[in-house]
Amino acid sequence: MSVETDAAAKSRRTESATLWTRVRRQWVLITAIILGCLLIALLVSWVRPAVYTAEARLAVGAGQMTALNIPGFPTASEQMASNYARWVNHQGVQGEIAPEGTLAVAASPIVESNVLRIEATSRDPETAVDAAATMATALKSAVNQVAQENDPEALRTEIAQKTEPLLTARADALRAQGTFEASQEEGVPQVEADRRFAAYVEAESALTEIQLEYDSLRDRYRNLVATRSTEAQLVDTLPAQLIGHDRVATTQRNALLGVLGGVVLSGAVLYLSERKPLRQRRDEVGAPIASP
Repeated sequence: MSVETDAAAKSRRTESATLWTRVRRQWVLITAIILGCLLIALLVSWVRPAVYTAEARLAVGAGQMTALNIPGFPTASEQMASNYARWVNHQGVQGEIAPEGTLAVAASPIVESNVLRIEATSRDPETAVDAAATMATALKSAVNQVAQENDPEALRTEIAQKTEPLLTARADALRAQGTFEASQEEGVPQVEADRRFAAYVEAESALTEIQLEYDSLRDRYRNLVATRSTEAQLVDTLPAQLIGHDRVATTQRNALLGVLGGVVLSGAVLYLSERKPLRQRRDEVGAPIASP
């Protein structure tokens, strides 16, 4: 048992010594292969266009939001930042807003804050910045449009604009009513009485239509004023700007792959170069020779 163990250990030492002997004998070839693969990987890294990343940041600021639905502004602002991020990610995937040449647009809320980060990537730095700025502007426009539709001040202005037409329609209806009622006392012909009645009906219909619009606006205004608290408004905290590119990371990754590829290739070349002398020795001796 001891003799077999010693023989196995001696065999392993012999194989190890033979391997290092091969490496020392072919070190120039091995070094050249590894350096060649490394240079090729570096060349590919620098020839390939870099991917540039631009970033814009928006903060959810104070405005008007229904307090019954969201208990506090900090929690509400974080939730809204997350919702806005989903909106940006959807639009970026569809490619409806990002300019041509944009590789990707993504948004994410910064943890435990009310800040939303929008990132855009492109092989052109100006396109990346433009994509981030365009997406930030589109998001602000969408939020502001909703805010304007639910703005009490805007509704109050619209109500004031409807007041004069309402008064005019009411006066026209009263005048038409008085004219129609007077026709019975004056004893006008039936044709004239029918005409006055038709004018009275038309004036009442116009008054009813304007009155409904006016009442609807007043109800909306009452609801907004009764439930107003704080609403989310987006505020620029960081204009769109270039924050980096992947040139260095790509170069490092490709360099590592080039070195590993060179090691594998040199090992294969070393193995094949040692197999040829072995076959030659077998042909010369005329018998199989154990591979070292």
